[in-house]
Amino acid sequence: MNINGPFFFGTASQMADKVERLLGTRIVVVNCMQVPFIDISAVFALTEMIERLQATGIKVIIALHEEIHQDMTTLGVVRLVGKNNVCLSHGSALQIALHLLEEEDDNKPLAA
Repeated sequence: MNINGPFFFGTASQMADKVERLLGTRIVVVNCMQVPFIDISAVFALTEMIERLQATGIKVIIALHEEIHQDMTTLGVVRLVGKNNVCLSHGSALQIALHLLEEEDDNKPLAA
């Protein structure tokens, strides 16, 4: 899921509407690398979306740049997804997602 431009409540609301389409997936990468600014209402909406995804068993990984990383840490988003699921590049976030999927596949029991 890519977010481009300033991240305000309206953007977050549009994103939350798309959550239904994500249900059933195993991992969602939220790419915020092109977000120059995020307001507090968008952080709350993002938090709600993450909690909703996590409640259905979907792991969330976020790609953030340095300028908004501190805000997301202070406002609890980093803690919510887990420090190891926050990356400073989209490529790193995709690598973590791939690694997690491979781990899940390795731990699946073989069909008899």
